[in-house]
Amino acid sequence: MFLMDIVRAGGEMFDVCPKEIMSYKRSRTTVKARNAIQKAMSLRGNSTKRIGMAMGRDHSSVIHALRRADMWSEADPIYKEQIERLASLSGEYFKH
Repeated sequence: MFLMDIVRAGGEMFDVCPKEIMSYKRSRTTVKARNAIQKAMSLRGNSTKRIGMAMGRDHSSVIHALRRADMWSEADPIYKEQIERLASLSGEYFKH
């Protein structure tokens, strides 16, 4: 399942466990990781409704997350690069 694969990869990248990413915890570290994953999913062509269903959120929460990810990306080029790396991961990455 691609969702858990990207959550695991994002967790490794941001040093947050996948369970926390999927939770409703609101620590800055967890939220930044969750928002980056949602942005990466969006960059891969997923709708906000689909991302919300996958992440256990409604589409308006996803829209807010995407805006926050954009805001943080403008301020932090490393965060932007992390999102782009997550979005570019292919299925081959997850088979190893």
